[in-house]
Amino acid sequence: MTNLVDLSQAGLGGFGDVYGELGAVTEVADGVVFCSGLLKARLNEVVLIDGTHRGVVVLLTEDFVGIGVIARGRDAVREGSTVELTGELFTASVSGDIAGRVLDCSGVPVDGGRRLAGTVGRAAFAEPPALSAIARVDRPLETGIVAIDAVTPIGKGQRQQILGDRATGKTRLVMDIIVNQRGKRVRCLYVALGSRISEVSALCDQLRVRGAMEYTTVVLAPADASLAEIYLAPYYAAALAEQLRDAGEDVLLVFDDLTAHADAYRSIALLLRRTPGREAYPGDVFYLHGSLLERGAQMSEERGGGSITMLALVDTLSGDVTGYIASNVMSITDGQIVLSSTLANEGQMPPIDLGPSVSRIGRDAQYPVIARLTGGLRRVLAAYEDIKPMLMYDNALSPHQRRQVAQARAIRAVLAQRAWQPVRLGELVVLLWALQEGVLAALPAWDMAVMRDLLVKVANESEDYPDFEDSIRQIDELAEPHLEFLRGVVEAARARLG
Repeated sequence: MTNLVDLSQAGLGGFGDVYGELGAVTEVADGVVFCSGLLKARLNEVVLIDGTHRGVVVLLTEDFVGIGVIARGRDAVREGSTVELTGELFTASVSGDIAGRVLDCSGVPVDGGRRLAGTVGRAAFAEPPALSAIARVDRPLETGIVAIDAVTPIGKGQRQQILGDRATGKTRLVMDIIVNQRGKRVRCLYVALGSRISEVSALCDQLRVRGAMEYTTVVLAPADASLAEIYLAPYYAAALAEQLRDAGEDVLLVFDDLTAHADAYRSIALLLRRTPGREAYPGDVFYLHGSLLERGAQMSEERGGGSITMLALVDTLSGDVTGYIASNVMSITDGQIVLSSTLANEGQMPPIDLGPSVSRIGRDAQYPVIARLTGGLRRVLAAYEDIKPMLMYDNALSPHQRRQVAQARAIRAVLAQRAWQPVRLGELVVLLWALQEGVLAALPAWDMAVMRDLLVKVANESEDYPDFEDSIRQIDELAEPHLEFLRGVVEAARARLG
């Protein structure tokens, strides 16, 4: 991409002379500026302020042009500064060597490494793919999260919302999903919006330790970034994802989170004196996220067969999933995964509430073997929630209710996962088969978690495990060789448990 600053400093007359349009800053408000003139300005066009600071046109009115300053030196912009149109819309600087890098919304590395080589410009605000170019979503994305892969499966090309209160582990959840893509030929893009730089740095260190940064790119718009940078970062990441998708690759794109994105857009709108709507958001906030998320899709073979899977994180307040942004994103995406503060307080991690969680792609994005092993999980957990208030009166439970409680506790033991330990496909089959056979439900509650860990450990120690895991993707139901392997794992785990 052409370096705007270098050209303006090279004595070429400036872009204002070339494009024939100059303006002046009339008012500055927290990284958002009001500009007079610029009658030929276009929405999302890049401008230069005093030939140094870059900005993007975010509002056009009869009285002024609203500009969001994206340069870190935004505090240097003053009233009376000259504004020049560049004639080009905001583009993403795309390069082939972005794996393992941390970039800002302009494609500039902020990790202290070398600059990107061979960059080209790609439209950040692109149209979603046409329906004729989209194929059916039917390839599973192995997330490594038991509750997701077993009950709310995600397919490559799907758009899934992840919502929950703060501190319920949304970021931890998507980090495990990214780690689980190692060796699966999925490129990952993680967009951190409004986060502290120290937090993102710690996440990157964890990804490097686990070999996940080799296929992951982080787009960072931290808490101290301008409002325009937070607003633009998701669109820049979407353009990166589309470049990889058009090369035939599968991409996992994570927005963490769209609440911060919407809040930044609301702040820009209010500073530019736009009429506020519900919860003070401008009326086009639905279009803001709709135009972004609709770019995720599974492309047809004629269009390269690549895909963009989107995970959109959204904050809720006191578990209210009907909030404005949450409900907007819910209507755009193909399902939602709800994280419960109640389950988190009970020690269930990740605290996925399977009741309101749903995947509208469903069994189409799930291996047949997994689908056959997961029938009835929701029903058992729902019955357990009805019985839970009676647990303090143990003598009042019928034998049938006692069995339901044991089954539900076994399911919750299987759903529990430690941070940075995604469950592989073969391990998932071992755990689900053990659940179906009542292996865990027959144990005392305090032994269920121990047995779960033993099943995973024994399975991985077996020399037959790699072949077992590979075959799961190819079969519709378990055959006798698979059952023999599973029985052997269970017997060995029982022997170790004593």
